[in-house]
Amino acid sequence: MSFSTAGNEEIVLDGETYRTTGVFRYGLNNSFEIGLDIPYVSHTTATFDGFIDNWHHFFNLPEGQRPNRANKLLEYRYRVNGLDRFLLNNSTSGLGDIMFSAGYQLPTGSSPDRAAALRTYLKLPTGDAEKLSGSGAADLGISIFGQESSNALNIFGGGGLLLTGKGRVLADRRQPLVGFASLGAGWAIWEWLDLKIQFDGHTPFYESDLDELGKGSIQLNMGGALHFYKNWTLTINVAEDIMVNTAPDVVFYLELQTTF
Repeated sequence: MSFSTAGNEEIVLDGETYRTTGVFRYGLNNSFEIGLDIPYVSHTTATFDGFIDNWHHFFNLPEGQRPNRANKLLEYRYRVNGLDRFLLNNSTSGLGDIMFSAGYQLPTGSSPDRAAALRTYLKLPTGDAEKLSGSGAADLGISIFGQESSNALNIFGGGGLLLTGKGRVLADRRQPLVGFASLGAGWAIWEWLDLKIQFDGHTPFYESDLDELGKGSIQLNMGGALHFYKNWTLTINVAEDIMVNTAPDVVFYLELQTTF
């Protein structure tokens, strides 16, 4: 939950968002890959408020404005000069913005413990901007990520740029170019279990004096991957907004993956 004011702007972000994505990747050969992401997005009242409060208390994490709001609310509101520019206070759900991607494995020499890839992304405005399941614009991105392994330790990271369309969500304040980056490490404790820590960041998506819109963000992701039954992997992560008010209080991430 986040509530703040700056100049003539006011924002309230109080609720829960669920995003379920079908992710498909197909290797054309040893170097090229194409992909398709199909998301389904839901916004609803904050049923996990009590759990998140306990999470913050246990780890002594900052709570922002959480203690000043009642539980189980849904209010995503942005106001300028006392007038609503955006308001969502009823539960909604629907198809999100579908994304196509392509990847190319870059040459890294003869070392089998080193890998790098160049990727491009095209997100289409298939979601509903009024329901906040999409931005209402097409976005184009490019990134380079790599990793290097040594025994049981794996270091990975990279970054990229996102060219954003105007869209239908605060189009006049949208930043045309956004940068993003990640840096993390994984430790293979056993053959069936990896532990991971990762920092994710991005520059602002909007022009605003509010931290929630006009400030870059950094999140800390902690979790692990459980390898079981042939080619199946279950990944569980928890993300925390270490720059308060620039990202959701807590994000829970579950991924079930297999290869054919």
